[in-house]
Amino acid sequence: MRPRTKIQKRAEELSQTLLPLPRHIIEKFSKETPKCNSKVYYAVLEQKKEFSVVRYFSFVKHKKKDNVCREFMQVWVSAHGNAVRAKQRFSTCNYYDTFLMDSPMEIRMNRNNGYYNRLTDISYSKLFVRSRKAEKVICNYRENQFYLIGKNYVWLPDDLHVDTFPFLETILKQRPRVAELLLLNRLQFKQEIVKTAWKHGYLTEELDYNLWSDTVSMAEKLHYDLHNPFYVCPMNLQTTHNLYALRLEREEEREERRRAAMKRMNDEQGRKYFENFIKKFIGFKVENDSITIQPLKSIEELKKEGEMMHHCVFACGYYKKPDTLILSAQVNGEHTETIEIDLKNFSIVQSRGVCNQPSEYHEEIKSLLLKNMYKLKSLTKKAA
Repeated sequence: MRPRTKIQKRAEELSQTLLPLPRHIIEKFSKETPKCNSKVYYAVLEQKKEFSVVRYFSFVKHKKKDNVCREFMQVWVSAHGNAVRAKQRFSTCNYYDTFLMDSPMEIRMNRNNGYYNRLTDISYSKLFVRSRKAEKVICNYRENQFYLIGKNYVWLPDDLHVDTFPFLETILKQRPRVAELLLLNRLQFKQEIVKTAWKHGYLTEELDYNLWSDTVSMAEKLHYDLHNPFYVCPMNLQTTHNLYALRLEREEEREERRRAAMKRMNDEQGRKYFENFIKKFIGFKVENDSITIQPLKSIEELKKEGEMMHHCVFACGYYKKPDTLILSAQVNGEHTETIEIDLKNFSIVQSRGVCNQPSEYHEEIKSLLLKNMYKLKSLTKKAA
């Protein structure tokens, strides 16, 4: 599309002055690409006037023929705004490998959830800094940031911005390799955990950060004090990880047993309540030439009714509700609808057929039951 804003027009103008990649960077691409006939994505950061420009390249390494390096997107970042120049995409999904490499490079709008400008969608292998001038720039791009670590930039996850996580800047300045390990592993740490580990000299280049993240996460689930270095900075990380995993597994087993016991207790209480309650309605029965309506007299009958009718009369424990009577309506001996009666006002709360849908006999069933509701009233008064 044609540039519309001043930022887009300026980016389009300066894009004409971009130079092809120098040989030494292409050689780095080749060196970094692990094997032949594989496609790897790289990014190059350079400074162009007031813009920091992130240029994205697709690199295919060949053994017997020339390597292929093609640029497919540029992100122009300035203090006053951003612009994206890219080749066309044949899909609106966020998968990065959907660029039409033969289409022209031009200004693209950030439609469809911004799939042209969400930099983290481009899963590049490494970002190279082309000039020393670019090394002095810290770029902000929408919700994402990248920060200079040594000679490479790394992305800061949304919840680890320097603004919201000021202690991160201390690590970035004093131990850039540690910061790189934290960030490149995309670890989600609370600030107080990182502070505790940093204070006690635990964050080293040799630390297995993924294993540490799992260990700290399990310690949190076990409700341990994460301000205490004993839990945050274990001497033997692997042993502690295995110990926490075992404790967590046992804790989950205990919780499962507790839930099962509670369910059994509730089921037993519900069963006793229902068996005592249903005694006064055992003799209730309403029928005509084809329809028969009578109570479900046991837990087993309720369960069978729910399974046959494909509804939740048993699973939701309707039989446990006070002042509620569950009836089954059969037409010519076939289960047709299940009825819930409110015994406070002797009304029909609901009458459901298979899969909660009304049957063709719905109105006839309701009419027959309402005509004989006085029988339920009589049984209730006698029981009282």
